[in-house]
Amino acid sequence: MMSITLQWNVIFNLMRQNVMHYPPESMQALMQGFADNVRKKPMLSNKDSANYHEFVWGNVHSVVTQTFPLFSENLTEETLQQWVTAFIKESHAIEPEFHHIATEFVRFVQSNNQTLSSQLTSLLEYEWVVFSTEINTNSVPLTTMTLPETLSAQWLSDCVIEVNPTLQLIEVPFQVKGSKVQFNEVEETPQAYAVYRNSVHQVLSQPLKMNDRLILIPLSQYRSVTFESLLSEFNENLSINHIIHWVQHFNQTELIKINKVKS
Repeated sequence: MMSITLQWNVIFNLMRQNVMHYPPESMQALMQGFADNVRKKPMLSNKDSANYHEFVWGNVHSVVTQTFPLFSENLTEETLQQWVTAFIKESHAIEPEFHHIATEFVRFVQSNNQTLSSQLTSLLEYEWVVFSTEINTNSVPLTTMTLPETLSAQWLSDCVIEVNPTLQLIEVPFQVKGSKVQFNEVEETPQAYAVYRNSVHQVLSQPLKMNDRLILIPLSQYRSVTFESLLSEFNENLSINHIIHWVQHFNQTELIKINKVKS
């Protein structure tokens, strides 16, 4: 993962270390002045600060456009640059790595989004969920169990249904279609997505229907349930065949995993 060092944070971190417990006041003032100059765009006469400001600005801009491409494409370049500049100048980001900068940027926008529509804020948050799923440290092992071609309630009766450990559910006021976003009309029902990573490290964003949500929301809370428990929970609202088909389909997509607990 790419690592970007933000000079002003390095300075403050050094000051916290034992070797810098009590730096001279003149050194503190020099460090603070350099950090302040990096946060804002320095005068061209201050070449060191100016060069480092441009370096940091370019890196943050790259993080934002790479991590949040849909969000970035729905802003003008001028507006995007204004957000990057404001983030560097005004935020109190304390973590230097790529994924920390992305998270801090989302927090910054959430706290200063008076000029952004709720739809664009939701789009940014959606892309952060996709990104956090990609870097989720949970492993998703490849399924090795052979299933019958057609599942039955009897065969599933001694199985456990496990939710993908990277699964995140999100509801948004738009639909993602390939690399494009279609924002909903005001009166339209929000679209729910199941975002997760499969065993070959692909991040998938699965649009959910109402019945999918009905099953997945409680299932995601327990993370693992027996098929019989799942059946008893939903058999009043959904047919047995529907539940069996649902389990078979989403096992194939690796949103869930079927495990046999006894022979």
